[in-house]
Amino acid sequence: MSPIWLLHRQRNLHNVRLAHDFRLVLFSTVPTTEEYRVGETIIRQGDTDNDFYDLEKGSVEVVKDDIVLNVLMFPGTIFGEVSALTEKPRTSTVRARTATTVKKF
Repeated sequence: MSPIWLLHRQRNLHNVRLAHDFRLVLFSTVPTTEEYRVGETIIRQGDTDNDFYDLEKGSVEVVKDDIVLNVLMFPGTIFGEVSALTEKPRTSTVRARTATTVKKF
């Protein structure tokens, strides 16, 4: 087996473990519903916490170092889960682009 194949396999196993851990957290946590106005910050870059979110209504923008990286607008989109699972500081800020409702886990 090549070292590249082993690294790829190890990375995939790590992702499977994270997905498994995420499902356990998702099913063992009672979410709260939160509402945000346009421009309000939901997640701040550099913060350390264990929360993640499920977008119910509205849209949010993902910003890193004042650069918009992505816009999330589909109900059911989950964000903030990587930091919650890895227990590392948030790598980006998430702000409401419109009136937004999320479930916080």
